[in-house]
Amino acid sequence: MKKLLLISMMILASIAIHSQKKVGMGFRIGANYSNLTNTNLDSKTGLYMGAFLNIQHSSFYAIQPELIYSNQGADARFYEDESVNINYLSIGLTNKFFVMNDARFHFLVGVSLDFNLEYSLISLANNGWDSDTFFLDVAFYGGLGYQFDFGLALEARYKHGTIGVFTDEFFDENNTRLNALFQFGMAYKFDFKK
Repeated sequence: MKKLLLISMMILASIAIHSQKKVGMGFRIGANYSNLTNTNLDSKTGLYMGAFLNIQHSSFYAIQPELIYSNQGADARFYEDESVNINYLSIGLTNKFFVMNDARFHFLVGVSLDFNLEYSLISLANNGWDSDTFFLDVAFYGGLGYQFDFGLALEARYKHGTIGVFTDEFFDENNTRLNALFQFGMAYKFDFKK
């Protein structure tokens, strides 16, 4: 896993250095408030953190590939229920739309592939379906943020999964339990070109 993160960061840095656009690289960190749809479970507080590459195409649009660790799931409300704890590696593509030319207040929309870290390529190759949770989620998200001149940004996002969390409901369209979460946090961007 560490090698994958290191290789990904090297690729992002190489793209940043050779790009003709205004490019910045940075990190995101914050809190997840997650739950599962169609359950009686309570929201769970988790952590997200990771890195991104910000490519500013114009004064009103930027695209931002992201590599994020995200702790999600839901907490049991009653003793007989069972809490759900899932750790994802999320590969996302965020589109940022700035409201004014000062590039501060922005809206964002994006999509991500979220890989359950409980699985590895070896366990999947060996039909390692020994877990109750599915190995992949495809999620869509939207939100808003505010970027300060010195690189710090505050952001709030809502993210919703599209694939059932549990393996036995992958093909079940009724009462499928999906990831749903709010993310509140900050990001810091280092600019490479002015």
